[in-house]
Amino acid sequence: MKTSIRLALTGALVGALSLLLASCGGGNTAPPANAQAPRMLAAVQSSVQVRTRADYYDVIQHIYLAYFGRPADPGGLDFYAGHFLSHNAPNEIVGLAGAYRNGALDPVIVDVVNSFGTSAESQALYPGSNDSFVTAVYHNLYSREPDGGKSFWVGHLDNHDITRADAAIEIMAGSQFADVDVISHKAGMAAAFTSSLNSDAARAAYSGLDANVVVRNLLLTVGASTDPASYQASIDIALNTLINTLKTNTLNSVLNIIHLRCVGCHSAHPGGFGYTAAPLGIMFDTSAQIHARAEDIYQNAFVSQFMPFGNATHMTDDERAVIGAWHDLGSP
Repeated sequence: MKTSIRLALTGALVGALSLLLASCGGGNTAPPANAQAPRMLAAVQSSVQVRTRADYYDVIQHIYLAYFGRPADPGGLDFYAGHFLSHNAPNEIVGLAGAYRNGALDPVIVDVVNSFGTSAESQALYPGSNDSFVTAVYHNLYSREPDGGKSFWVGHLDNHDITRADAAIEIMAGSQFADVDVISHKAGMAAAFTSSLNSDAARAAYSGLDANVVVRNLLLTVGASTDPASYQASIDIALNTLINTLKTNTLNSVLNIIHLRCVGCHSAHPGGFGYTAAPLGIMFDTSAQIHARAEDIYQNAFVSQFMPFGNATHMTDDERAVIGAWHDLGSP
């Protein structure tokens, strides 16, 4: 939310956007032969007078999908839902996009939406030309190539009539036909994934670029015919992959820290500080020896910070934090 780009659409473009949302939008260029009318992503007017944060979870998940191609983390979901609630923002994507386009959003929410589009993550996900940007948005939202609507978006982006921040949410808001089901299924899986981040290990594992790629790839498998009953099994596989990767990476980091900060003394062949044998016979030359003393390492290096003695080897706070995280993961 550090950068705010306020969209200024001309009257002509507003009309064009309205026509697009009523015709091609982010959907197919032509309806099926037996279709009676375009089935658009409906803007539902809530009858609930007093909303809660939970009433905004779905629209926040849609925003994460549009700008990041992935589900929200629990902290981010609740944080942004709180902002939307306190500023009485629309709680569904079509209403939000329309209010944004027409200048009817609270300026705070405008800044929030813009911050997604101008974030480092979104810009890294959507690099290159406007043509490449629109193609990538269609891939993330619909898991398919763009249709005839692509030229509309590319043209207005090239002319600087709209920003990429606005285009991503407008393309989603214009979903129709099978794309409505795709977005609905992706938002459903995103919600289920966020709900599954119910342990410290799972929440810690869903962090960083590599983790984001794993979950984006999971969502790319979702289509219009995906059975919601299959969500959890796929989510569990992805989460197990993330947690196992986190455990492996954390263990490797701990092994490096102990080799750097502890093995100089606690070794069968001490290399410094005047020791000719490991103090108290405690050695960390092997992974087995380290795991056998995992609780002692945690208590002395992280909790009391008594070791290394006098911090003679200059163990850093970040390194101690890694040891603490390793312990929280069960000292894998």
